[in-house]
Amino acid sequence: MSTKKTASPEAKKYPADKKQPYGDLESQAGAGSSSAVEAAEPLLLLDPLTADGSALSTASPDDAELPSYADIDAPTHSYPSEPPSFSHYVPTTHTITNGKVISHDAHLNSDTEALFQWLTQHTSLPPSPLLKVEGTHSSTRTVTRDGKTETESTTVTDFSMTFSLSHLLTGATGVLSPATPPQRRHRGTRRARAANPAALEDALTLRDWCAAYIASRSVCKEFALRKRVDAIPQEYITDHIAAAIRATNYQGHLAITFPLQDRSVVLAPENWIARARYGPWRWFFYLSFLWLLTWPILWAATRRWDVVDAVWTADDAAAKEWVALYARTVGTLARGRRQGAVRYAELEAVREAHMAREAAPREAGEVGAWVGGFLRGMREAQEGWAGGWGADDGFLNRSFRNGGRSRSQWSVRAGTWQVGSG
Repeated sequence: MSTKKTASPEAKKYPADKKQPYGDLESQAGAGSSSAVEAAEPLLLLDPLTADGSALSTASPDDAELPSYADIDAPTHSYPSEPPSFSHYVPTTHTITNGKVISHDAHLNSDTEALFQWLTQHTSLPPSPLLKVEGTHSSTRTVTRDGKTETESTTVTDFSMTFSLSHLLTGATGVLSPATPPQRRHRGTRRARAANPAALEDALTLRDWCAAYIASRSVCKEFALRKRVDAIPQEYITDHIAAAIRATNYQGHLAITFPLQDRSVVLAPENWIARARYGPWRWFFYLSFLWLLTWPILWAATRRWDVVDAVWTADDAAAKEWVALYARTVGTLARGRRQGAVRYAELEAVREAHMAREAAPREAGEVGAWVGGFLRGMREAQEGWAGGWGADDGFLNRSFRNGGRSRSQWSVRAGTWQVGSG
């Protein structure tokens, strides 16, 4: 019985009369040895051959015109040595009374890092410390209404001046000062209170407080940053300014205060309640007296974060030097019934004019000095007999001083003695 041998697919690679360019793998590795085929050396792809056996060139005719690498110039791209500058996120804000900055920015209300950076940026925006000097007296008048005689009393402002003390700040950048546990502050609460002694408040950073504010789902909430100025010698300034004004024989009521402008930054949610509270609509509530009903409700419902201050320091020596230079000038401005803000240029001009007036009699000789002193004495005597200037109406303008600190006055209408500080 004859068997017909079936040719395998490998046996049909090439006809017998054709040259196999890559050889016969089976003859190289041995027939029937699959492991030998796997162990054969890797084949190299040869360049195609021409009819005469020479290599067929695959180069393009244009390759001969290409320059060599040595003839190619290096790239001329220049890269900066420093990374490109960037700008901080600038949220939408508006300013209300006393320079308080309000923002309802949605990004600040959702991004902890953006809120932290915004608060940090405000440490480079110092507040504006001021000195306010105000003198008033009471004025009475008789008014007849419906056949009845009545006495009305009004307050008259003799002078009201404000002076900038920004030059006393020792640095342009404030220092962030977190609230300490014993301080009564709003810590995401509706009422100010001291921290729980068991709470690890010292471990909480400003970022932690920002994250707590953003995580709160309260509709009525706010995050506040206070700005303050420490080390202003208020008592020293008050005593010397008051003495300079009393030296002009002023008998009215004197008030010396230290207001602070641009003293706080507040972030509130983006909703109609917060916008009505801090926006132009608040004037509608003021004028209609609806604030008497709505403000207590908002105050009781609002959760506040008031846990960090930005602190600046005043130079004590610079403050005392300012007082030595301008205390007497402040008294001169008060005698002239000055109203409004007094800038440094005006303050310096009044001081120089005052010094020039004092130097004029000395230049005129002894006679001029005697005449100038006589005229000043007459004016002071007249003011002393009249009881000074700026005194309340309705008193007999004859007074005497007891140790320079009190005076007794006869009230013509009331017919009684009144003792008050002078």
